[in-house]
Amino acid sequence: HVRNHFGSKPHKCGKCNYSCVNKSMLNSHMKSHTNVYQYRCADCTYATKYCHSLKL
Repeated sequence: HVRNHFGSKPHKCGKCNYSCVNKSMLNSHMKSHTNVYQYRCADCTYATKYCHSLKL
């Protein structure tokens, strides 16, 4: 938690200049570099990389 206050971002993306405070944020970011859309709407053809994008 203290890293948040000092601006330390030790987790760095190997594909772009993104960096973050914790590993889970980096894992989420890494989805942006893939073409995998694993979350799909049951009512239409919409698909997304992030489950929170399907919530109303």
